[in-house]
Amino acid sequence: MKKFFPMILMFSFFCLFLIGQILYEKVNIKAGVTTSEIERNQSYNYSFKSLTKHLHGDSSYQDAPIVILNFWASWCVPCLAEFDSLKNLETQFNANELFIIGINNDEKETLFHAQKTLDKFNITWPQIYDFKGTVSSEFFVEMIPYSIIFVYGSVYEVAKGIKDFSDPHFILELKEILSAQNK
Repeated sequence: MKKFFPMILMFSFFCLFLIGQILYEKVNIKAGVTTSEIERNQSYNYSFKSLTKHLHGDSSYQDAPIVILNFWASWCVPCLAEFDSLKNLETQFNANELFIIGINNDEKETLFHAQKTLDKFNITWPQIYDFKGTVSSEFFVEMIPYSIIFVYGSVYEVAKGIKDFSDPHFILELKEILSAQNK
């Protein structure tokens, strides 16, 4: 009996592990939105409404049902990789449906790099040059690329890191939201 005890013990632990895995899959526990995420989104919504001061009084972005704030820098390779998918997304919607605002995080001394990058990618959407990091701080941006997607003035999604804006599922989601609102 003593020589089988370790095998029985190991078999018992293995069975408990399997039962735990099966229960986990059946229950499918998902984390909900935390209080800090709710507070952060409320703060985003407030900061979103006050962006006009950074856009020299232009508040036309507030009329668009979908607004994307895209935080980027000319030296950030993943940020530059997002530009093509953002441009593709822009072609999928009318000008009155989608508004993109770029928030550049280059330093003031390297502004020419940012402008050169915008020219290279033929980016025409408005830019906020956030030399001091004021806008990034308002939106709690800790890394770039970082995008906040607003739908009808409320946070829809926060993308930390590179996002494929040309993903057909994402585009379909946005189109469905627009068509549901227009009914």
